[in-house]
Amino acid sequence: MKEDLDSKTLEKKVKQSLLNNPELFNYLGNLGNNRTIFEKVVLYNKLRCDALIFTEKRGIIGVEIKTQYDNLNRLNRQLNNYKKVCNYVFVYCHDSHLEKVKQLLKEHSYGDYVGIISYSTFKGDVIPGLYRKAYSSPVYSIRDAVKMLWKSEIRDILRVYTTKQAQLAAKDNNYTYASIYPNALQMSSYGYTGIASTKLNKNQLISNYIGMFGKKIGTKILAQRFIYGDVDPTKYLKLYHFNDDINKPVEIGIM
Repeated sequence: MKEDLDSKTLEKKVKQSLLNNPELFNYLGNLGNNRTIFEKVVLYNKLRCDALIFTEKRGIIGVEIKTQYDNLNRLNRQLNNYKKVCNYVFVYCHDSHLEKVKQLLKEHSYGDYVGIISYSTFKGDVIPGLYRKAYSSPVYSIRDAVKMLWKSEIRDILRVYTTKQAQLAAKDNNYTYASIYPNALQMSSYGYTGIASTKLNKNQLISNYIGMFGKKIGTKILAQRFIYGDVDPTKYLKLYHFNDDINKPVEIGIM
């Protein structure tokens, strides 16, 4: 049928349909607690993600939206960045794009792990369906993912966890910080007390973060930072649960 929705209205309806249909991701199993953010900039402004779903048990799910008003000219470049910062990547496209999206994924070797959600419209409603499952990105990088946090947030995480371990070590002389996080100490030339130092730049803090937590736990802690709204209060984020109204987000921080 002829589309009677303007591009901005349609885009909002597509995003709402993503929130309204968590069953699209049921095949991944229990996601745990989760939150969704739209239009999140990552990789130092190289990519604006249409949707990032932060989950405690499955990491980060990225969704690139292509309505019938969009073209696919930038899709390969966008996916090349999504795959670095997301554990799972989907293209959410209108049915009219489906064959071209399938071909692009095949040509650029995304076919084994990038999933597809397609949608049609009926009487102004967006009707999505899972066309192809996404699988774990083989090139997901915890280093690239952590870059989406502000420097102050990374430092705060490191400070909280080093303080906890120091408290435990003080109670039990046989339970030392170095025995729990030896890699973190090796990653930093500033010693135990300097792992979250204000003198460190962002890349050094990220190295200490990776050394301390590793890929799996580091991803979970990163996701929790967004799930529970524990972000820099001077920044502004709109966070959603599944089935939330896109017009009424939980707002964290200030402009």
